[in-house]
Amino acid sequence: MQNVSANMKELSEGDVDPSLGKTVKFLVLQTEQFIVYLDSNLDIQWSHSDELKTDQDFGLVLNRVAYLEAKARFINEREVLQSIKRLIAEGIARYLEYSSVKMADQIHDLADAQIGELNVKTSWSWYFDAAYGLTLACLALWGVVWLSRDFITPYLGRTGLEVVLGGLIGSVGAMISVISRGNKLSLDANAGKTIHVTEGIARIVVGIAGALLVALAYKGGILLAGVKFFGSNLAVLLSLSIVAGASERLVPSLIAKVESSVTAMQGPPSKKRKGFSDD
Repeated sequence: MQNVSANMKELSEGDVDPSLGKTVKFLVLQTEQFIVYLDSNLDIQWSHSDELKTDQDFGLVLNRVAYLEAKARFINEREVLQSIKRLIAEGIARYLEYSSVKMADQIHDLADAQIGELNVKTSWSWYFDAAYGLTLACLALWGVVWLSRDFITPYLGRTGLEVVLGGLIGSVGAMISVISRGNKLSLDANAGKTIHVTEGIARIVVGIAGALLVALAYKGGILLAGVKFFGSNLAVLLSLSIVAGASERLVPSLIAKVESSVTAMQGPPSKKRKGFSDD
């Protein structure tokens, strides 16, 4: 905090604050007793004269300012950040002008709400854009594989071709799951873009892996063995793959079923009688 000098009382936007060496980017409020402004880096600067006395509750206002600035650190768009920082700075100005924590809190509540909305929009954008991008890439690859099936089949075989198609189409199921559970996601833009992109891609990859497993199980007779379908077997496989990509229970239950079947085939472990050896 600096005392307000005569020079500071005459500061205008674009001027350099002689006490701090900061350029005044946006002047929030300036009176005979205090000044509040945003500098060229959009940092909040404020000063007041010795005649303006502040109580200990001013510390509460400054704590809220620090919290809001930390909460808004994910914002990269300069115009949006300036708008948010202006609201935060207005809270300081309200206290210095009226000595009212309540009035400062009213402005800061608005800033907090706007930051929260921007946080959700930004984190969702990172997460869903990554998921959408990988899903579209899988669908494009699915189309290429399907159009090239006559060329690919001699190398992979019909079963291999259908398993690959099933795995790729599982991305659609994973995308359905992402969209349907969107309101249950707990995301925070302050965690960074990388982790949101990674989570979005990972959800689609898990769906593809689950679809591949289900496609293999279906073609291998492990899943729905003995059940007769009157339609296209490929259509059934693709439908199961989409369900596997979307479901969080189908693949684990299939794994448990296979595990129990393998365990049952091995039989109970042999028991050795005490006092005897194999020799």
